Amino acid sequence: MSIITDETVAYPLCPQHIDTTREFVGAFGNRETEASARWIVRLCQKNSGWKPFTEAEINAMYHEAWHILEFGFNKLITDQYTWQVGEDHVDTQDPIVRGSDGRFYITHKFIAACFQSSPKLADATVPATRSGPVVDHRRDHRADHRADHRR
Repeated sequence: MSIITDETVAYPLCPQHIDTTREFVGAFGNRETEASARWIVRLCQKNSGWKPFTEAEINAMYHEAWHILEFGFNKLITDQYTWQVGEDHVDTQDPIVRGSDGRFYITHKFIAACFQSSPKLADATVPATRSGPVVDHRRDHRADHRADHRR
């Protein structure tokens, strides 16, 4: 698993390509974990990139909405593994990784799961995949239903 460590390198998916107004249903198999992921994406949107962040930063943002609670990573971090910043090898499957510098790092796994669950498809800047542009195959069944009743 790779880690996004250099915020100066362009990554094809930006935090702005993810819709945080919707729940990340099925992204991590747990509703609380998916809610935590949405907060992290919001922080990355605020910071304009997949930049490492501190616990104080995510707590400050979370505290603005939930005045008495502290942010919980839930299952985004499941073990006590600490990645030695600068090493090529990461020895965990967690979507968020704790670094030896005390910051938290975002992985490709995290980005892909969030985007797959909740892409912001109205944004014309969403990058094309190898097989073509990203397409939302979900249908508005209400429109189909309305059309059936007009006939």
